[in-house]
Amino acid sequence: MGDAVLLGVVDLICQNVRRVDFVGRLGSDEFVVCMPASPLSDGRLVAQRLRRAIAGQAFETPLGPVRTRCIVGVAAAERRETDLWAVITRAAAVREELTPSATG
Repeated sequence: MGDAVLLGVVDLICQNVRRVDFVGRLGSDEFVVCMPASPLSDGRLVAQRLRRAIAGQAFETPLGPVRTRCIVGVAAAERRETDLWAVITRAAAVREELTPSATG
């Protein structure tokens, strides 16, 4: 069942980013989207769009449709920054401010 949901999430991510963006899997259920030459504001818009798209989708599984939610974080690489893990760490640190409240 989990694989069907993960594949569905990947499909939604790919539908909501540009061809030049990089989508990668970091962990069992963690993904990263790198958006070259994009301002932080664009990253925030894409993150919110992905969060809404994933929350609004029922993923077909062998046991029936499953809904899920995601937590997102956004960070921008500083000029000449080459340490991708530093950027990912900053994104993880701010993910809570983009996470919907339990009531919203």
